Amino acid sequence: MSKVQGYLLIGLVVLLLGASLAPRIGPGPKWEYKLVSFASEGHNREGEGAAAFSSIVIGADSLKEYGDQGWELVGSFLEMETAFPNFGRGEYVTGLQPNVRPQRLMLIFKRPLRGGAAKAEGS
Repeated sequence: MSKVQGYLLIGLVVLLLGASLAPRIGPGPKWEYKLVSFASEGHNREGEGAAAFSSIVIGADSLKEYGDQGWELVGSFLEMETAFPNFGRGEYVTGLQPNVRPQRLMLIFKRPLRGGAAKAEGS
């Protein structure tokens, strides 16, 4: 094999590798986002109901529905609230400390956007 043939062979290999990697090097996918909230059980922030336990329930069917639509869960956060169990007397707190509890669970979903720019969608 001559030097020229070696250079041609190396050039051909580089060209083939470049052609096979070109689709992977292009711009990344664009995403659309969806913010979904789940509220806690409603309780008063003051008075007798303020010390009540609060929870957030999400049905598996809800999550399955988002997955079936192509949404991927990428983040979550809680919105917290402070309740003052002062037993109905709003002008003072009877020595009990504030009760911090979840008010709402926020879920952030994303899925690939088919054409156009990324957008945010709330629900």
